[in-house]
Amino acid sequence: MPSVGSTTVVYLSENCCNDAETYNKQSDACLKLGDRLGAIENLSRVIQINPNSAEAYSKRGDLLSSIGEYQVAIQDYTQAISLNPKDLHSYNNRGQALCFLGYYQGAIEDYIHAIQLNPNIADVYYNCGNAYNSLGNYQKAIENYSLAIYLNSFDGLAYFHRGLMYHQLGDNPNAKTDILTAAALFQEECDEKNYQRTMEALRELQLN
Repeated sequence: MPSVGSTTVVYLSENCCNDAETYNKQSDACLKLGDRLGAIENLSRVIQINPNSAEAYSKRGDLLSSIGEYQVAIQDYTQAISLNPKDLHSYNNRGQALCFLGYYQGAIEDYIHAIQLNPNIADVYYNCGNAYNSLGNYQKAIENYSLAIYLNSFDGLAYFHRGLMYHQLGDNPNAKTDILTAAALFQEECDEKNYQRTMEALRELQLN
């Protein structure tokens, strides 16, 4: 059996059950129990039975990404997209995997594809903003964080990161406003970790 890092992708033997839906349900059950490797194994069986299942490739890609197997996840997302060119989820998540590997421009291209499929999903703009941020293109990052905020005004992380981008561009008044807004949102959500993160940023950037 071929191995993916610490993950072994299991294939069906000839005398195994050939019901893809059963294996799909078993994968979901494994995931509920926190057994991501078991979930991956069952999705591999689904794919062997039905190699044209874009959903199975996409779901396996998500699981592979969740255990840090980004390169193999990218292969699964690519296969899912080839089977379903309108698979916004796979474009977005392939972009995430590409970002983890440092391929920010490729990630941006995937996010743009996802946006073209549906321009009303805040998380995709947020992810795209992060990729532009990593490339040092702070203005484009601000544009994407702003669109994320327009679609979801309660997105504390988008405010926080847009504030950091404003600071990078020397716009400290807007930086302070955004980071304080993020802090208030995190406090309302009882998100102590991110609240402390914003307050620390205010002190470090001397914006308080």
